[in-house]
This record gives sequence, structure tokens and C-alpha cells, in this order.
Amino acid sequence: MKRTLDAQALMLVLLLAGCTQPGIIEELPDDSALPPDEVADPTSYGQAIAAASTLLVPTVDVARSHVVGITDDGTLFRNVDDGTAFSMTDDSTSYVRGEAGVALASHTVGFSGAPAGTVTQVTVSYRANRGSAHGTVQARLYDGDTLIGTGKVNTAGSWTSYYDTFTGLKVADANALRVELALNNTAKRGALRYSQVFAGIAVARTDVTPPQAAVIAPVAGTAFTSEQDVTLLASASDDVGVAQVAFELDGAPLASAVLGAQGWALTYHASATANGKHGLVAVARDAAGNVGRSVSVDFSIAIGTTPPPPPPPPGDPTLPLRATFYYPWFPETWGGTPSPFTHYHPTSGFYRSDDPAIIQKHLDAMVYGNIKAAFSSWWGQGHYTDARFAQLLAATGTRDFHWALYYEKESTGNPTVAELQSDLNAIKTKYGSDPHMLRINGKPVVFVFADATDACGMADRWKQANTMGMYIGLKVFTGYAACASQPDAWHQYAPAGADHDFSPDSYNVSPGFFLASEATPRLVRDPVRFANSVKAMMASNAKWQLVTSFNEWGEGTAVESATEWSSPSGFGVYLDVLHVNGGATPPPPPVNTPPTVSAGADQTLASAVTVTLQGTASDADGDALTATWKQTAGPTVTLSSASALKPTFTAPTVTTATTLVFTLSVTDGKATTTDSASVTVLAPAVNHPPTVSAVAPPNAASSALVTLDGSASSDPDGDSLTFAWTQQSGPAVTLAGASSAKASFTTPAVTADTALSFKLTVTDAKGASASSMVSLTVVAPTANRAPVANAGADHAAASGAAASLDGSASSDPDGDPLTYVWKQTGGTAVTLSSTSAAKPTFTAPTVTAATALTFSLVVTDAKGLASAADAVVVTVNPPSTVTAKFTKAVSLHAVTRSSIVVFFMTDVAVAATVNYGVSSTGEQSVTEPSPVTRHVVTLSGMTANTPYQYAVSAGGSTAAGTFTTAIDGAAGTQPFTFAVAGDARGHAAWATVAKSIAAKKPRFLIQTGDNNDASGSATNWEDYYNVAKDFFANVPVFAAQGNHDTGSNFTTYNVAPQSSSGSSIYYAFVYGNAGFVAVNTNALDSTQTSWVKNAMTAMSGGPMFAFHHHPLYSCGSHGSDSGLQSTFKASFEAAKLTTDFTGHDHDLVYWSALNGVRYVVSGGGGTGLYALSGCQGPFAKSSYGFMLVTVNGATITQTFYDQNGVQLFADAPFQAAGPTVPLSSLGSLVVR
Repeated sequence: MKRTLDAQALMLVLLLAGCTQPGIIEELPDDSALPPDEVADPTSYGQAIAAASTLLVPTVDVARSHVVGITDDGTLFRNVDDGTAFSMTDDSTSYVRGEAGVALASHTVGFSGAPAGTVTQVTVSYRANRGSAHGTVQARLYDGDTLIGTGKVNTAGSWTSYYDTFTGLKVADANALRVELALNNTAKRGALRYSQVFAGIAVARTDVTPPQAAVIAPVAGTAFTSEQDVTLLASASDDVGVAQVAFELDGAPLASAVLGAQGWALTYHASATANGKHGLVAVARDAAGNVGRSVSVDFSIAIGTTPPPPPPPPGDPTLPLRATFYYPWFPETWGGTPSPFTHYHPTSGFYRSDDPAIIQKHLDAMVYGNIKAAFSSWWGQGHYTDARFAQLLAATGTRDFHWALYYEKESTGNPTVAELQSDLNAIKTKYGSDPHMLRINGKPVVFVFADATDACGMADRWKQANTMGMYIGLKVFTGYAACASQPDAWHQYAPAGADHDFSPDSYNVSPGFFLASEATPRLVRDPVRFANSVKAMMASNAKWQLVTSFNEWGEGTAVESATEWSSPSGFGVYLDVLHVNGGATPPPPPVNTPPTVSAGADQTLASAVTVTLQGTASDADGDALTATWKQTAGPTVTLSSASALKPTFTAPTVTTATTLVFTLSVTDGKATTTDSASVTVLAPAVNHPPTVSAVAPPNAASSALVTLDGSASSDPDGDSLTFAWTQQSGPAVTLAGASSAKASFTTPAVTADTALSFKLTVTDAKGASASSMVSLTVVAPTANRAPVANAGADHAAASGAAASLDGSASSDPDGDPLTYVWKQTGGTAVTLSSTSAAKPTFTAPTVTAATALTFSLVVTDAKGLASAADAVVVTVNPPSTVTAKFTKAVSLHAVTRSSIVVFFMTDVAVAATVNYGVSSTGEQSVTEPSPVTRHVVTLSGMTANTPYQYAVSAGGSTAAGTFTTAIDGAAGTQPFTFAVAGDARGHAAWATVAKSIAAKKPRFLIQTGDNNDASGSATNWEDYYNVAKDFFANVPVFAAQGNHDTGSNFTTYNVAPQSSSGSSIYYAFVYGNAGFVAVNTNALDSTQTSWVKNAMTAMSGGPMFAFHHHPLYSCGSHGSDSGLQSTFKASFEAAKLTTDFTGHDHDLVYWSALNGVRYVVSGGGGTGLYALSGCQGPFAKSSYGFMLVTVNGATITQTFYDQNGVQLFADAPFQAAGPTVPLSSLGSLVVR
């Protein structure tokens, strides 16, 4: 029995570890004896191989049997270097049992196909069992017939394992090794059995591949006389390089050969050899000393006589001619995936093309098929196909058969004219005069295999190169017939088609096409169809009647005999068809039904358990089946048997769920069927320790009750928890509930601040625990400290107008609540709304000259301790006698939760007054301390998210409006809406757009730049505000600077919120739960860019919007800005920006979202519109209009409207990065 094994080494074939796991071996009773015919099927006793072992030969298993056999576990090993199968053979079926005094029985294990190289070490492992009496067993190692090592003599116990290691070896050929188990049984009625024989071979791997050699001349059967000089010619090749070729005659060495144009040559005079038959061998050596020997070629010498010359070879054939395509490239192309690289099984086996016997067999087969010539694949001078072509010519002998070259290099490139001339000259010089070289009209024939892209230029090159009179046949291409340069013939090579008619030049037939790497054939084989194709080819009378192919096994086009289409003639069905020229209908080859295979159901198991693969297989034709398991994914495991249908293995120990995949291949010798199964190995459950949360107040008063809280502790595995609180430092206290999640104690009475620390240990149900420390300070009682009164800053009030006092900045160092007492201490008496309120109001007296009113404030804490008095002066100014007009309408800016800026300009300097309140404008008042023309009045002390009304009085001019303070994001996510518009410049259309925005009642407007026209004059700015004064009086504005907002007028005519940027041109603010960043793209520098990126990073995690003038992406006249894309795109994406709002292009564009960021151009505020081109996104329109954005937690809705408030486009609601920006981190970044 012979099996093959799979190699697992690169440069070293590793030594087998001498350990195994017990097999399913049943011990015999002491006095048992089975009759010889009760031999158990050894395949039923598989052996699990230890995971650390490298098995180089299979197990010998004998169970309940007196016959020594080898289990058919089918384990596959391969020699990595050359793919040669490595197997072990069993040559014994001797009984091991006998009567008392039987001296010796033995069993031998040998090797075949072992990896090449010098064997340095061998390890043998086996198990033995005895019956009623003792016997001995010993391993002996032989190199051929020479004993080179003996193991220990062991007394066999009850299935005892033994092993021996033989070191210091220098065995040149591992296949010459054999292991003999010698057994001595002295018991009369006992039985001595052994099993599980392993042998491991350590091989020194350097260059171990021998060269290949073949005798080209003389041809077998040639006769010489003693007067003749004989030219000996050989070909040789090696994976590294041939160093020397010599000849041996009848085993005696001759001189070394010399490498020439036709191969390795040596001239030998026949007189030196006796009369008779002689054997010639070519011997090739490489630099490493590896030796390759050719097959012996026999010839004869007759001394003193001249034998009759052999009959002359036939002359040149004439057309039409039947020829085939021949491939001398084996074994080089047997490899691949699959390996061997073919679906079929050649009758001659997987042969070598340089084997003389194979060449003769091929010549006989082609002659049988009425094939007169063959085109042999040729890959250039010096290639092994060149050496083999010389061998083919020499082997043809007296047959009426000719050879031509099939030039393959054209298929992989476009050889130059010079390269073609070099090749053609070499072919003509080397082979042109050979009698078996195919010539037409005296011209040596070369056909060319071209690629699919070749055209007339290829024909031109060959015409220019053919200056030596060769017969050239080119492969057809589209338009070939119209080329100016025409070869001697055209042909096709396309075997996926049954036949191709290019008569009168050529006609091709193909038996089928089934590429080894494909699952289904492109052309199914059909002998009847092939016969019809052959008859059609002959009827065409084409000059070249071509059979594709003789032996292209990788493409599955061969007519050479194979198991799948063998016939009684021995040549196969397709050569039978050619033999009768398609005249007789060949019997169809037997139809084979492929095996039915199942690799079993997928399995899920725990780590380290024994797994059994559940393979099944059957064959409808009753053919013998061979099974092979192969692991294709997952950590490598060792199967108990790669050829058993139900092998076992030990699942690896894994830390995460891991899938192993196994493929079961079953063949009946004609077809192979595969199926796969997966085994998912689960990781052992890992217990994770709890996560501890221990919380205590940082400070506690003396003698106060304190609670320690560990209730937020958790377990990642969901286990139940137990708690243990222990005091670690400080005066001892008594813990109540020390084993509960929450413990409590009363702080000690202390006279100085005292630290206490406690440790919480939390333990899960599996015993894993974790601890955390917590500390607090017991604060000693202190003396009560007096509060501090703050009556506010001195300020002005208008004659007869509402005025107010503000003592809310008063404080108490102990944090006690305060009561207030106001008194007027000077000036015209007034009546306060309340003398005990923090912010009382009064009506200023009517005066004709500036009059000072003084007030004092005293505050008292909860313990009755009063502060010192603090004074404030309110200057009441008489009515202005100056008449003022608004040059810039009133607008609202920088709205926060508690303040807003009212901004306007007058033609003359006046001290303006702004009254404001919730129910009426008379509740609070701010009067400017001195006359100015640019009025920036801050209203403060307001409540978040509250509607207010206000009235402005400035030199007889008045204005009024309403607003709502900003939402407090810390109080939760409340929905709000804001508008986005830009490029207004005070045009008339802006008035219409602004009116429509106001009707939608947004909380504020984001202005994307170009507020004024090109000149940047004051008049342009005033027009911007004045044409939409009703809008600006009621909707706060946050503006970005555009390229038309030139000069210092932008800061003069805008008021920005104060942020950490220190600039009024770029800034950031938070409104509700959302963040906003204004960027000045007119003058980017590193300082601004860095600040903007940091601001976005600080606000990332919730709804966040950027706004500026120039767009990153747009399809208007200005288009996209690649520089801004380089500067900001990556930062926008990293910060998870929600939307980037811009203007500059006078249109409305909603660009496609890019990596989560939406890009909007809202530049339809009123300036002349731009045309659109190349838009990418859901919406774009050249229209006046604006966008409304609603923020509802993390849900964002964005909608475009035209100048009349008619909806143009609404994006589907989408989610921002989170529900809120991190408000707590923004204290130093922005004013909220």
C-alpha cells in the first residue's frame, strides 16, 4: 500500500517529534489468539497526531490483527522544492505470532519520493503490545542493505510507546532508507503486535535539485563502424545552472562534452569500443555537485565492416498537410493550481517531455492519427524548448514526419526586427538543413502565435525580418487580409471553438477546451462533433489542416490518449477519429458520474475539544473513491487522517471566536468533487473585573451626616456585585451600611480642617474584584464674615425717563443669602420701586440741567451681619436740544442668554437711551453716558429664552423692536431655527428677501458676506441696513466678511460677539446646543487657521456650523476653491462639522455631502444672479432666496426658500454628530 504526504518545510524538512497520542488500540487478553483470517480493517483505527509533531511518513496501525499493515489515513505531504510526492510503503504481511522459541519476525518500512538532500538524522517512534509472555522489539535503520543504526532492545509491555533517534548520519538518498522492526516472541500462546510506526527525516537542504539530461545523438538503434568518428550530442538544464556534461559508455566515463550551438557535444572514435551493442548515458552536474543522468540510448558498432546506411529520410512534404500543435514543456507546466495543472489523466501519466520513450510514443501516436507534421512550442534561443526541439528532430528517425517551430515570443510582446532576424538566423542555421525540419518548397517553416492586439504592424515586422527565406505562417487578426505585408500563410489558434475555416490558407479543429483553473469547459468534448469537424477540414482542401492540439493539457485541448477517452487501439478516441479521417463514427467515451460529496454541517465548539469532521461520499458508478481533506482557513491543526471521511483534530485554544475551514475533495480517478465545512471555535469565557465608582462630597461640615456612594459601580459581564467600604485614614468614624452600595457616617467634631479617606472594594460573583479610593475634608467651623455690597457703576439717566439701580453684584464670602436696603443720599428725591430689591427702578426727575442723584446700598447676610454701605451716582441729563436722525437703522447683534447689543448711527452726536423689558419697555433703561454718533448699547441682566421689547430714543428720533434671548443649552436641547443669506449689498431685492426671512420668525440670521457693494462706502453699508430696517430691528445678525466688505467699515458697521479669538472678523459662539464658527476667508493666516481648527475641535460632538464668504464647493461663476479645500476640508471632517455655509456665488446651491459634511451656498440675498454649471448635489438654482435651518437636538432640517418665501428644496432630516456640543469646555472659547 502506498500513500503520499504533504511537506511542511521550506529549507529544512524538520525532524519528527517522537510523541503521539494514544490511538484506539484494544489490548488482547493474556491467552487470546485470533485466527489469521480475522484481520480488522486497519482504516478503522485512525491515529490522532500530536499537535507538535511533523509527520513525514504515515502511521503503521495494527489493531486486533496479526497482520502488519498501514492505516490508510491518506495524510498528504509534499516536497516544497519540486512537488514530488513523499510516501512510505509496507512490504510485509507476516504474522507476528508464533510458538515458543520463534526467534525473529520483522517488518520493514521504506520510503519513496523523499525530499532530496543529505539525511542527517532519523527518529523512529512505535508502540508494541505482548500477550501472555514477554517478547522484545527493536528498531533497526538501514541505508539500502547496510545496517547503519540499531535502537534499544525493548521488552514489549501492554501497548507501550518507544522511540529511537539516529544522529550523525550522512545518507545521500533518503529513498534508500528503511526502518525494520525486529520482534522476538518466546511465548507459546502469546501474541506480539505493534502499531503507530513513525519515521522522521532531517534533511540538509542546499541546492538539492539535480540537473536534467537527455541524449540527442546518436538515436537509439544507430549502427557505426570502427572507422567512424561519432558525434555524441546531449541537452541539459538545471534550476541553478549546468556546470558540466560528460558521457558514460557502458558505465565507463568518457571525456567531458563542450557546449555548442546544438547542445553539449563530444567527438568519439568508434575504434576505441568493442564490436556489439553499447549503452550511452549523458551525465550532467551542477555547481553544488548534484548529478542528473539521462535515459540510456543503445547503439551498435561493427568492427571492420560498414553496415548498410539507414534508409534516407523522406523528402519535403507538399500541401495540403495535416499538422498539430505540440508542447514539449513538461514537467515544468504540470505545476499550478490545481496541481497537476489539468482536469484530465494522460494515459502515459504525468510524463517528462525529454523522456526518449515518451517522444517515441508521441511520434507513433501522431503518425497513427495521419498527422504529418507538428509545430513545437518554442520560446527562444537557449530556452529548454530549444534543446528539446533538437531532441525531437533526432528522435524522428526514418518516420515520414516533420517538425516546425511555433514561435511563442510574439504573444508576450513585440520583438524588434533585429531580434526576429537573430532568432530566424539561429533557427535556419541550427535546424534548417535537418531532414526532419518541415520545409515547404525548400523554405524552413515557422508559425507565429501572436496576441490579441497585434495588427498589420506585426506582419510588417516579420516581412522585414525574413531576409533568409523562411516560410512564415502568422496568426490571424481583424483586418489581416488587407495588410500590405502578407506572410506565406495565415492560421488561427482558438481552440474554444470546434473549428475555424480560414481556407484556402488553413482550417483548425479542436476536440474541446477545459482550462484547468476553470470549473466548467468552454467547449465540451464530443467525439461525434470532432469527427464531423475532421471531415469538414478535409473537404475544405485548406493548405494547412491543423489539429489544436496534440498535448496542451493545461487548456484541455489534447487529442493524446487520456483515461477519460481511452480506446482499444491504445491511442484514444480522438486519434482514432483522425486515423480514419473522420469516416467512422467513434463510440462515445463512457460517461462518468462524479462522486457525491458532503463535508458535513458547519460546527461551533469550544476551545481544546476533539472535533470530528463529518464527511460523506458516494459514487453512482461504483468507482473506488479517494478522499483528501485540506485546511483552507484558520489556525493550522493536525488531522488524524487527511484521507479518512471523518478525521478528528483538537480545536485550538483561542481568545476570540475563530473559524477554521476545511475542504473535502473526493475523486473517482476521472472527476473530483469538493465541498467545504467550517468549524467555529469559541474562546473560553473571560471574567472581567468590576468597574468601581466611589463618590463622596469634597467637603463636609463638622458633625454632619455624609453618604459615600458606590451605586454607579458596574460589571462588564453583568455579574452581581458585593460591596465593602473601609476607612483608610483620618479620625475613626462608624460606617453604617459598610457592605452596601451606599454607606454613611457622621463627621467628627474638628477644630481644624481634617482629611478622611475611604476605600470601596467591589467583587463580582466569580470572585474578581477592584477597588477605588475616595477622600473628603471635614471643614472646621469658622467665624461669620461680613458680606460686601456693590451698588453698581455710576451711570446716566434721561430726564423724566425710567431708570434703574443694580446691586446684584453684591456677595457674601460664606455664601449666605443676602437682603438689600437702598437709601437715596443726595439729589432731587425720587421714589424707588422697592428699597429691598436687588434691582429697584425709579422715574428720573425732569431737569433742565444735569443733576446727580446718589444712592447707598447695605446688604445683610442670613446671620444678621451687615456690610459697609456702597454708593452709586446716577446723573440725570436734561432733554437734548439737538435733533438727531438715524443714518444707519437700528440692528440687533451678539445675542446671548442674558444680553444683546442694540446698534445704530445718528447724523449728530447725542446720548441715546434704550428702554426695555418683558411686559413693557419701561422695566429697565440704559442711557449712554456721553453724546456719540455710533451707538453700541448693551442690554443686560435678562433671562434666557425670553421675549423682550425695547425702544430707542436718540435726539428726538425713535425706533422700537422685539427679540428673544438665546436658549440655554445647559438646560437641555430645545429646538430653534435660524436663517442663512448673503450677498445682499443693499439692493432692492434684499428688502424683499429680508421681509420673507422675518416672516419665518428665525431666532437670528447668519450673514455669509458681501453686505455692501463694491465701493465699501458708508452709504452702501447704510443702504444695506436701511432698506430692511424692520428686519434688522427684530432679528439679531451674525456676519462674516466678504470680499466686497472692504476696509475698516466692516468692523465699523458690524458688532461681533467677543470670543477668545480677540478678533471681530473671525469668532465663535454657542447658541442652545449648537456651535458656530465665523471664518474670514479674505485674509487667512496661520494664526486664524489654527484658532478656527482649535475652536471646531473644542465644539465637536454636537451640531456645529461654519460660515464664511468663499465656498469650498460651488457650481456658480466663481466655482469651488481648491485652496480652501486643502486648508479646511480634512479639519471639517475630523471635527464632524454639520454644514458649511457660504456665499460669493449669487445663487442657491446644496452640494452633495462629502464624508458627512454638507456644503451650502446661500448667496441669493439680492445682488445680480450668476449662471450655474457642473453642479453636484440634490439642488442648485440661480435664484434670490435664503435657507432656514432647524436644530432639534441632533436632528437637523435645512430648507431653501425663494425671495417671496416659497419653498424651493427641503433636505430630508439628518443627524448631527451628537445632541449637543460640550458646553462645559467652552468657557474660555466663546461668550454664550
